[in-house]
Amino acid sequence: MLNEVAVTLSGKEIERLGHRLRTCTAPDPADIALLGELLIRYNGAMTQVADGLRSIGLAATTRLKSTGTIVDKLKRTASSNLRAIRDLAGARVVRRMTLDEQDGLVAQVKGIWPSAEVVDRRTRPSHGYRAVHVIPKVDGCKVEIQIRTIYQDVWAQTMELFGDLWGRDVRYGGPPSTPDAHYVSGLTRAEVVTSWIKYADQLHRLAEVENELAVYDARGDRDHVRAVELRRVVETDLAPLQAHVQQLADVLEERRLGGTAMVTP
Repeated sequence: MLNEVAVTLSGKEIERLGHRLRTCTAPDPADIALLGELLIRYNGAMTQVADGLRSIGLAATTRLKSTGTIVDKLKRTASSNLRAIRDLAGARVVRRMTLDEQDGLVAQVKGIWPSAEVVDRRTRPSHGYRAVHVIPKVDGCKVEIQIRTIYQDVWAQTMELFGDLWGRDVRYGGPPSTPDAHYVSGLTRAEVVTSWIKYADQLHRLAEVENELAVYDARGDRDHVRAVELRRVVETDLAPLQAHVQQLADVLEERRLGGTAMVTP
């Protein structure tokens, strides 16, 4: 854990630091040290965000970007500005919830930080990625709070796993390393990534159906003709999708604990 100390880098100094890191062939150790000092400030902001979330009953996982990941991001996006990066520090809240309940959770978080920016990636996903991000600024530092449903989280974690296996570019729409190499079920790595991005749309459709059904159930209108049809869709057409998500969640948990189970698209 970083020790929290006062850091006095000005905005212009941060911009110049980001420019040097983006344009250099190999980072100067002094610049890496400066970046580490900047992350100390963000660590303090992230801790405050975690405390704020805890105050409304939300347990969040938190993380700081590593210096290597930050340098990679600066180099990958030529127009990126170190001061403008929104996820140097982040928190994540994951719940089994409907899309409407996700909106409610976002509103709760906004209640703590009313001026926070909200980025909704559900209807306009980024290479398949869906979630809602709430981004407050705490002590001058932006902290990205990712609010995800179970479906969104399982999808995102699996894509992150593919990125760990086949290169980080996979997470940003790039091809996997050795794209024609076979993975499982006769699929190449490139085919797996493509199918996984399409899979995100299927999961979102499942979430929409479940959300609409929950509205009827909340009204006590379970026998409405539309509710009956939605329940049939969930129990027949979408049941295999629900089962697959649970299977993936189990595999991801096993891998987190050190297992080597393979993720099957």
